[in-house]
Amino acid sequence: MGKMRNYRAYLSISASGPLLNVDSSEILNATLTDMRPRALAELAYTTADVDFLEGNWTSENYDTAPNELHRRLTNPKLEEFRREMGTIQNWFSNFYDHDDWDGGCLTFTYAGHGRESDGALVLEDGDITWACFLNELLTLVPENNEHRLRVIILLDSCYSGSFLT
Repeated sequence: MGKMRNYRAYLSISASGPLLNVDSSEILNATLTDMRPRALAELAYTTADVDFLEGNWTSENYDTAPNELHRRLTNPKLEEFRREMGTIQNWFSNFYDHDDWDGGCLTFTYAGHGRESDGALVLEDGDITWACFLNELLTLVPENNEHRLRVIILLDSCYSGSFLT
């Protein structure tokens, strides 16, 4: 594995998704069944899971980079995700002309629902498909960048393998 990057951004998202709301939860709890479709899973702990990871990354430790940006979203809308990717791009752009610019690193964490058909990451009002995510990644560093952006993806969602492949 190569050396640590000098410029590291973190985007952590927890999303309980739109499928299980108060009304549907009450109906499910009133039924006398232990069965619950995946799409209606109660994802109350996605926030705790991502908070744990984010807490690890924000604490000073052996792999803390000289320059870090931490962004955290809980139950975001698609536009909020895109806005945060823009924030990361703007932050990276401050360092493009630095002598130690190494291409940067993005650690992306998502915990929530994954769409059955393709593993898309389910947000409050839309989905992050693999194509949407790739397009956002391509905006983070300039095309003429001589260094590659390193991307670390942690997905805690159903069908995440489909999203990655």
